[in-house]
Amino acid sequence: MAAELINAAMAGASLPAAISEFLKGPWFGSIQLVLLNRGFKSADYQRAKKLNETIVWSMQPIDTSADDAAEQTQRLYRIVEDLPNEVRDLLVALEHSKQATDDAIGAAHFKVISGEGLDYEPFTLLDVDERALRASVSKALMKRVSALTEGQWFTFTEGDESTRIKLVLKLSDAGQLLFTNRNGMKALEKRFDEFAYFMSSGAVKPIPTAAVFSTTLKTYIDDAIGAYEATVRAEAEAAAMAEREQASREASEAKARADAAALAISEAESEARRQEDIRQLQLEKARLVAERTENAAFVVEICEQVARLAIGAWLMLPGPDGKPTEGKLAVRISSADKLIFVSRSGSKVGEYVSEQLVQLLVAGDCSIVDAGVEFEDTLARVVTGLRIDRNRSYDDLTGS
Repeated sequence: MAAELINAAMAGASLPAAISEFLKGPWFGSIQLVLLNRGFKSADYQRAKKLNETIVWSMQPIDTSADDAAEQTQRLYRIVEDLPNEVRDLLVALEHSKQATDDAIGAAHFKVISGEGLDYEPFTLLDVDERALRASVSKALMKRVSALTEGQWFTFTEGDESTRIKLVLKLSDAGQLLFTNRNGMKALEKRFDEFAYFMSSGAVKPIPTAAVFSTTLKTYIDDAIGAYEATVRAEAEAAAMAEREQASREASEAKARADAAALAISEAESEARRQEDIRQLQLEKARLVAERTENAAFVVEICEQVARLAIGAWLMLPGPDGKPTEGKLAVRISSADKLIFVSRSGSKVGEYVSEQLVQLLVAGDCSIVDAGVEFEDTLARVVTGLRIDRNRSYDDLTGS
């Protein structure tokens, strides 16, 4: 992998002899160490890949006739300032000498900054014989694999899934390893060198023997807690949704009630206006009839009858539907000349001034059923009776 990475960057490039030797020497060894110790998914390996491409790019001649020649030059100057330091940091972290960086990259970049041209020389790519690379990798990691014992547990990560596997068979003479899952079913079968690569990349990690039970228990507990939390969340979401639906229903019902009330008020107002319009037409018709010359004497007589009407008098009044309506004189306000009539249930059925009532009677739209009894006359009869009874004996009053 390290050889293929470096070869991909060097292929077709122009490089000075010192740079090609640096890439195939210390730099090649550094990338191998990153792969073996950190794994190909590590941040150090990603950083090494980027530096590998940048080193080669910084050594390429810039085509001065290109449209972006000035931009490439500025980028090159910026890279030249920091690239050697980054390479040295990575080499020091891998316990390599930084002298190789100063001798190769530092010297080449000094020529670039000073305006001198680089001396490019032909070079060969690294040998990528798979058997040689496999032997090298296996040799570096074989001790770790050879030390494995049957019964040891590992975590095996493939994609986004992670499973626990147990080493149940180790054939040292054949270089084969057999693993099963927690159910005892075959889960993995690898050669020593393949398993060593998995361990170096972090795809396989050993689990301490003492921690197998506690780790398994923690997994079950975490699963149970996760299921419980999911249930709680689902119940909370369901309760919240039910509250929202209830609030929505209540809001809809409240709106419906308000609309119904508004409609009822509107209809009542419309009905009241309609009845008032009918009442005004009835009064206007009665007025015209009462103003006729031939009815003058009749009007005087009717005025006297209206003046004699007492509280409790019953009249047949014109109703809003054209039919006569029975009404009792409940209130008579002399100062305002107003007469108010109610039905037998006490509901108001009419309100007139004396002139209007006279006109209705003259026109025949209204009639007097019972003129009622004057309150003063009734009171006088009651008082007179009390005075007479006061002079009578108990026997006279009781009939004894």
